[in-house]
Amino acid sequence: MAKVALQSILLENGETISYRERAGGEEKLLLIHGNMTSSKHWDLLINALDEKYKLYAVDMRGFGRSTYHQPIDSIQDLTDDVKQLIDILGLETFSLVGWSTGGAVSMQLAIDYHDRVT
Repeated sequence: MAKVALQSILLENGETISYRERAGGEEKLLLIHGNMTSSKHWDLLINALDEKYKLYAVDMRGFGRSTYHQPIDSIQDLTDDVKQLIDILGLETFSLVGWSTGGAVSMQLAIDYHDRVT
Protein backbone atom coordinates (compact mmCIF):
# COMPACT_ATOMS: atom_id res chain seq x y z
CA MET A 1 0.00 0.00 0.00
CA ALA A 2 1.40 3.38 -1.05
CA LYS A 3 1.89 6.14 1.47
CA VAL A 4 -0.80 8.85 1.67
CA ALA A 5 -0.01 12.28 3.11
CA LEU A 6 -2.52 14.93 4.20
CA GLN A 7 -1.34 18.36 3.14
CA SER A 8 -2.66 21.92 2.90
CA ILE A 9 -2.08 24.86 0.57
CA LEU A 10 -3.01 28.52 1.05
CA LEU A 11 -4.79 29.88 -2.02
CA GLU A 12 -4.68 33.48 -3.32
CA ASN A 13 -8.26 33.99 -2.10
CA GLY A 14 -7.24 33.36 1.52
CA GLU A 15 -8.74 29.86 1.73
CA THR A 16 -6.65 26.91 2.84
CA ILE A 17 -7.34 23.79 0.80
CA SER A 18 -6.36 20.41 2.22
CA TYR A 19 -5.75 17.35 0.10
CA ARG A 20 -4.50 13.79 0.36
CA GLU A 21 -1.60 12.90 -1.88
CA ARG A 22 -0.65 9.32 -2.65
CA ALA A 23 2.85 8.81 -3.88
CA GLY A 24 3.06 6.72 -6.97
CA GLY A 25 3.18 6.62 -10.70
CA GLU A 26 3.23 9.08 -13.50
CA GLU A 27 -0.50 9.26 -14.30
CA LYS A 28 -2.01 12.06 -12.23
CA LEU A 29 -5.58 11.57 -11.04
CA LEU A 30 -7.55 14.19 -9.12
CA LEU A 31 -10.39 12.92 -6.91
CA ILE A 32 -13.13 15.42 -6.01
CA HIS A 33 -15.67 14.44 -3.35
CA GLY A 34 -19.41 15.07 -3.23
CA ASN A 35 -21.48 17.31 -0.98
CA MET A 36 -21.31 16.75 2.78
CA THR A 37 -18.18 14.55 2.54
CA SER A 38 -14.41 15.00 2.28
CA SER A 39 -11.30 13.46 0.78
CA LYS A 40 -11.52 10.79 3.50
CA HIS A 41 -14.33 9.16 1.54
CA TRP A 42 -11.84 8.24 -1.19
CA ASP A 43 -9.69 6.07 1.13
CA LEU A 44 -10.93 2.70 -0.17
CA LEU A 45 -10.38 3.75 -3.77
CA ILE A 46 -6.99 5.28 -2.97
CA ASN A 47 -5.88 1.96 -1.49
CA ALA A 48 -7.33 -0.08 -4.38
CA LEU A 49 -6.17 1.88 -7.44
CA ASP A 50 -3.14 0.73 -9.36
CA GLU A 51 0.09 2.38 -8.24
CA LYS A 52 0.64 3.74 -11.75
CA TYR A 53 -1.56 6.63 -10.55
CA LYS A 54 -0.33 9.55 -8.52
CA LEU A 55 -3.48 10.53 -6.60
CA TYR A 56 -4.69 13.82 -5.22
CA ALA A 57 -7.95 13.79 -3.22
CA VAL A 58 -9.16 17.33 -2.51
CA ASP A 59 -11.10 18.65 0.49
CA MET A 60 -13.16 21.35 -1.21
CA ARG A 61 -13.77 24.66 0.53
CA GLY A 62 -15.77 24.16 3.73
CA PHE A 63 -15.25 20.38 3.84
CA GLY A 64 -12.76 18.16 5.63
CA ARG A 65 -9.82 20.25 6.76
CA SER A 66 -10.28 23.06 4.23
CA THR A 67 -11.38 26.49 5.41
CA TYR A 68 -14.60 28.33 4.65
CA HIS A 69 -13.88 32.05 5.05
CA GLN A 70 -15.74 33.22 1.95
CA PRO A 71 -19.22 31.88 1.12
CA ILE A 72 -19.61 29.68 -1.94
CA ASP A 73 -21.95 31.27 -4.48
CA SER A 74 -21.57 28.77 -7.31
CA ILE A 75 -19.84 25.67 -8.63
CA GLN A 76 -17.44 28.08 -10.31
CA ASP A 77 -16.14 29.18 -6.86
CA LEU A 78 -15.21 25.58 -6.05
CA THR A 79 -13.78 25.08 -9.54
CA ASP A 80 -11.61 28.18 -9.14
CA ASP A 81 -10.28 26.82 -5.81
CA VAL A 82 -9.36 23.50 -7.41
CA LYS A 83 -7.78 25.31 -10.39
CA GLN A 84 -5.57 27.30 -8.02
CA LEU A 85 -4.61 24.06 -6.26
CA ILE A 86 -3.61 22.29 -9.49
CA ASP A 87 -1.60 25.33 -10.58
CA ILE A 88 0.27 25.43 -7.26
CA LEU A 89 0.91 21.67 -7.48
CA GLY A 90 2.19 22.13 -11.03
CA LEU A 91 -0.21 19.65 -12.63
CA GLU A 92 0.02 20.40 -16.34
CA THR A 93 -2.24 17.50 -17.30
CA PHE A 94 -4.40 15.24 -15.15
CA SER A 95 -7.49 13.07 -15.12
CA LEU A 96 -10.56 13.63 -12.94
CA VAL A 97 -13.01 11.55 -10.94
CA GLY A 98 -15.84 13.22 -9.04
CA TRP A 99 -19.30 12.50 -7.76
CA SER A 100 -22.23 14.73 -6.84
CA THR A 101 -20.92 18.26 -6.28
CA GLY A 102 -17.44 16.98 -7.10
CA GLY A 103 -18.81 15.69 -10.40
CA ALA A 104 -20.10 19.17 -11.22
CA VAL A 105 -16.72 20.69 -10.32
CA SER A 106 -14.98 18.05 -12.46
CA MET A 107 -17.20 18.83 -15.44
CA GLN A 108 -16.59 22.57 -15.06
CA LEU A 109 -12.82 21.96 -14.86
CA ALA A 110 -13.03 19.84 -18.02
CA ILE A 111 -14.95 22.60 -19.80
CA ASP A 112 -12.73 25.47 -18.64
CA TYR A 113 -9.36 23.66 -18.92
CA HIS A 114 -10.01 21.03 -21.61
CA ASP A 115 -6.40 21.30 -22.75
CA ARG A 116 -5.19 20.06 -19.36
CA VAL A 117 -7.77 17.38 -18.53
CA THR A 118 -6.89 14.02 -20.09
